[in-house]
Amino acid sequence: MKLIHVLVEGQTENDFVRDILQPHLRKFEIQVKSSIVKTKHLPGQAAHKGGVVSYNHVKRDLRKLLGSSNLEIVTTLIDFYGTEKAEFPGWDTLPSSSDCYIKVKHIEKAMQDDISHRRFLPYLMLHEYEAMIMVQPERITYWAQVDSSANRDLESIRDSFHSPEEINLTDPPSKRILSVIPNYGKRDIGVFAADDIGIPAIREACPHFNEWLTKLESL
Repeated sequence: MKLIHVLVEGQTENDFVRDILQPHLRKFEIQVKSSIVKTKHLPGQAAHKGGVVSYNHVKRDLRKLLGSSNLEIVTTLIDFYGTEKAEFPGWDTLPSSSDCYIKVKHIEKAMQDDISHRRFLPYLMLHEYEAMIMVQPERITYWAQVDSSANRDLESIRDSFHSPEEINLTDPPSKRILSVIPNYGKRDIGVFAADDIGIPAIREACPHFNEWLTKLESL
């Protein structure tokens, strides 16, 4: 069985890997481990984890993981939203295209070039984790225990884009969900909804996610 490691942005993504991605990839004889980006480490204290504030933190953790010869692949599960502020490579040469798929692949390629390791597979979620649960807004409203008007509002948002992945940087999915459901909690609702929706529906609606998952399945 091949072993891969996913470096994730936060606890919700870590739960997604453990509870949803890992059972799926096990069918392909792939074992998955994950860890959260360490953002601060003070002497004598446990490392702070979660919330990517600097690309340097990501790069440091990737370098450590790639030092293990036991891993077939080291990959990432990090929001595209926020990568400019966190100074990910490639933003200074970002294409002027309005196509988000061209932009995210440009930043991923810049990460690949910067890390420069054959076992590194960069993946950035367009535009953030919540795109996956916007595939079926009714699962969000079910777990949030809100009325049908909230579901209609979220469906209207989703239907205004070709794919939930295209819900954009200026007003990303999480902010749009919070505008409709102020008590939305990513850690619980975000994972439960994604589990209900399931990998097949997510990959059908999210081509960038599907491309990444297909690469993992074919290792």
